[in-house]
Amino acid sequence: MKQIIRVVLIFVLITLSACSNTPQTDSAPSAETAPVSDPTSAPASSPTSAPVEEPAAPEGMVSDAFMAEGLSRINADPGAFGAFFAEYREQNHLGILAPEDFEIFQMGQLLDLALPANAQPAGADKVLIVYKQLGDDASITAQSGILLDLMAQLAEEQIPDSLLSYDKLIEVTANPRLLSTTDKGLRLIQWAIEVSCRYIDTGDRVSGIIEGSQPEDLASVLEDAKYAAGSFPIAEAVNRALELIRGEVEMTLSSSGIIEGEILPQYGIFGEQMKDGIPSLSLPLRVGFAPAGTLSFAIRMVDPDSMPIAGYEWVHWMAVNLENLDLPENASTEWAEQMIQGRNDFGTVGYGGPTPPDKPHTYLITVYALDAMLDLQNGFTKKAFDAALEGHILAEASITGVYPNTIDGFSN
Repeated sequence: MKQIIRVVLIFVLITLSACSNTPQTDSAPSAETAPVSDPTSAPASSPTSAPVEEPAAPEGMVSDAFMAEGLSRINADPGAFGAFFAEYREQNHLGILAPEDFEIFQMGQLLDLALPANAQPAGADKVLIVYKQLGDDASITAQSGILLDLMAQLAEEQIPDSLLSYDKLIEVTANPRLLSTTDKGLRLIQWAIEVSCRYIDTGDRVSGIIEGSQPEDLASVLEDAKYAAGSFPIAEAVNRALELIRGEVEMTLSSSGIIEGEILPQYGIFGEQMKDGIPSLSLPLRVGFAPAGTLSFAIRMVDPDSMPIAGYEWVHWMAVNLENLDLPENASTEWAEQMIQGRNDFGTVGYGGPTPPDKPHTYLITVYALDAMLDLQNGFTKKAFDAALEGHILAEASITGVYPNTIDGFSN
């Protein structure tokens, strides 16, 4: 209800703003006939009226003319970026957004230019941060450029002097997905923002995706007013970008098959897909922000709650030598020829889903980022898995999910 109220308030504010800015005269030129102004060109002369001057920017903030002039300078000479950015930080010291202020209707200044394709490593931890917003054919406008306000959070020594020389390229890419359109034209959009870091010297790339509101918590947006709370996770993406720059980001693991901590029924004994009487529809998995130098991934899924019954953690799935980890559901079966999978404690090779016999059990799924491909074959054992991983783990991430022992125990 709070979400709906907030959406309605945003819509009302947008409508009121549009009405208050509507000229109260029939002689105003329409959008189709009004001339388009160019901030870099001289104002047209008129024998009957004085030239219209651009309003002065507030003290401590930059004007549109300043940004246009800077863009022109850098397009002519990519080596002028450092000097321009120093001026930007000085003159816009009251207008630069802090990370926590990247929120509804606020993104800060975006310097709209294309990066040169032949950047070289600077050898001094220089960072460039760019933003790309994918558009659609209706209301979301595509845009891209250097995200100046986020770069302003960096230490001065990390700012590149030239667009031809830097060490890390942080890319924040926002992707809208239209879910539906209401009968009044409101568009229900879910956003996913990918944050990545590309190292110029090696070409290594570390990335992860942050998703906005899920279908049960959608924000309604009208026209280009996409920054409704929850739908556009830019603040979280900005903080993740800063963590990447500082080397603080941790690898993440998520699954769309686990909702609010509960594994969906189809991935266990109450599902329809079975192999030798064992659930075989494997969970979808997605890893984000695996460390640079990762050559392969390994998966282990166990049931710690089986200890009182079996005397050990029951192994449900082991897989190795995955070159990327964005697995759809049923990858254990459909990608079997591309995967090396171990023997689970049901005695089958591949995924064996939850079958809790006595009560709801909590299952632990762990993914390991490794610096090597492992010398294992299909049907490997738990002991061989542990031995092969030793000394090769760069990072690991885990998630848990509860699976009830009765069909009535599910809440989702």
